[in-house]
Amino acid sequence: MPNPLPISVCLVVKNEADRLERSLSPFVGKVSEILAYDDGSTDGSVEILKRLGATVIEGPWLGFSATRRAVWAMAKEEWILWLDADEVFLAETLNSLKNYFENEENLKNIGGFRICRQVIFEGKKIKHGDWFPDWCLRVFRRYNFIMEDRLVHESVEVKGRVIDLPGIVEHHSFRSWSDLEKRSQTYARLWAEQNLSKKTKIGSPFLHAAWKFFRGYILKSGWLDGELGFKIALHNAREVHLKYSILKQRLANSR
Repeated sequence: MPNPLPISVCLVVKNEADRLERSLSPFVGKVSEILAYDDGSTDGSVEILKRLGATVIEGPWLGFSATRRAVWAMAKEEWILWLDADEVFLAETLNSLKNYFENEENLKNIGGFRICRQVIFEGKKIKHGDWFPDWCLRVFRRYNFIMEDRLVHESVEVKGRVIDLPGIVEHHSFRSWSDLEKRSQTYARLWAEQNLSKKTKIGSPFLHAAWKFFRGYILKSGWLDGELGFKIALHNAREVHLKYSILKQRLANSR
């Protein structure tokens, strides 16, 4: 068997039993470490993680950014691969990464690697609109990153060249429309709280929503995904309307 990649695959988990097998299987035996931080799962997630060879740390929820930084700090390898339980690395994408790690010279001056996520929703691949392509920096050296404290939509920055990996990572982000709606409401509230201190004009929630729909459905060709593309663009517009409505109300209440 080839030597495993010197990478620590790190993920934060809570009640993801139905997803872990699919998400982690591509890495079993192919990376030197799988490290999971579990925030009180009650659905057997911990047992599945251990069966798949993951090292499990159980602890409290610290917030998105702080919890991720906590598990990354425990990684033993120089390189971290940030994985979410709803993501699945296809073989071609993992092979693209492997090609870089076959020779240490290939990694010189590289600060990180971006992956392209593609949402799989209602059994269909979303190929247009605001959901695709979705490039995220997900592989980086554990001593060479910055992640600011954010309540939602956290991300990392690195020094050095960033490589876009060929291939796709499937993003099984939402289990259903009700799951999508519930998460959108949560993210909208967190986004509003995160932006309370910004010195910017809020503008009309309706105009923000209208632009979101036009950009996703027309400019980014969401219409090419058929009826589902229309429904996604409409949902995204409604989420933006909710975000700005909550923010506008909270700013009014704080005066």
